[in-house]
Amino acid sequence: MKNTGLDIFSLTSEDYYTIFENMQEGITVYRIVYDRNGNVVDLIIKYANPASSTSRVFINKNFRGKSITKLYGSNAVSSLIMEVNEIVSTGKIKKYETYSPTIDSYFSFSAFSPAKNLYVTLTTDITEQKKAEQYLRNAHDELEIKVQERTSELLATLQEKELLLREIHHRVKNNLQIISSLLNLQIPYIKDEQSIEFFKESQNRVKSISMVHEKLYQSKNLDKIDFGSYISNIVTNLFQTYDVNQNIIEYNLSLDNVELNIETSIPCGLIITELITNSIKHAFPAAESHGSSSGKIEVKLYPENEKFTLVIKDNGIGIPKDLNFKNTKSLGLQLVNLLINQVDGFIKLNREKGTEFRIEFEELKYRERI
Repeated sequence: MKNTGLDIFSLTSEDYYTIFENMQEGITVYRIVYDRNGNVVDLIIKYANPASSTSRVFINKNFRGKSITKLYGSNAVSSLIMEVNEIVSTGKIKKYETYSPTIDSYFSFSAFSPAKNLYVTLTTDITEQKKAEQYLRNAHDELEIKVQERTSELLATLQEKELLLREIHHRVKNNLQIISSLLNLQIPYIKDEQSIEFFKESQNRVKSISMVHEKLYQSKNLDKIDFGSYISNIVTNLFQTYDVNQNIIEYNLSLDNVELNIETSIPCGLIITELITNSIKHAFPAAESHGSSSGKIEVKLYPENEKFTLVIKDNGIGIPKDLNFKNTKSLGLQLVNLLINQVDGFIKLNREKGTEFRIEFEELKYRERI
């Protein structure tokens, strides 16, 4: 039979000695000393290879045949003796790492008991590996600190931008309110009723835009507003502007929790302003003249299939059947149709039991401003 490898059973003691002497790992062999009760009480160093010394373990060739309790003291080796007892009793190999502060070195140990009276430790100096790991940890910690510092800088910049944007919305709102106030100041000097109505309608349009900017600078999210709350404010303002007696004409709002951005909110707000104004002014002539409490205006808002549905309905006299609301000289309805196109929406008119406008639209998507 051809010999294909090393026959370990043919090795002599000298061969083993040569192998151990040239190992890169430190190997130390101890003879176990037991007391009368069979407990390990001491270890006698039988052999330690050169790597045990080069790895700077506290063992070298001069210690052979000596007791570790005499070399280091019983207190210093008490934990080691307990460990040997555990290894001898379980028969398991124990692996662990340790650090020697006196020589600033790290070691990896494997300890086992191959025979009743023998205890063996394999030692590897892992100082360089540990230093490399520590270097990587330090580099990681430094990187985290830099990331945190940069994040803080970016957050500070973002907060400055948010503050600036809030200030812009606040100033735009104030400027729009000034325009609304100027229109209001002009009204007493106008004698023509048609011109007065024109000024009031213009004033309401300005207010509807102003409310969006007011909602935005008051909102936690500068990108969107609570659109249901915005609708409620619009309707309330229109009823106050036209001094509507709510015992005669009442309104009912059914608004789901919807948030929309400024690009969508402004045209939709103007659409609502025009249609509610139209209902207040034209839908209930009999109710106004007779003082009856039959007028109702309803506004509904809800999401549906990734779109939004807005319903504005009244139970008034209705729009004349021969009137094409998509092609009319009415400035308000012309504005509604233009704004519907602006929000890529669809509007449908139902003339049964009053007037109902059903509008479907999507939120317009624009690049983030912050």
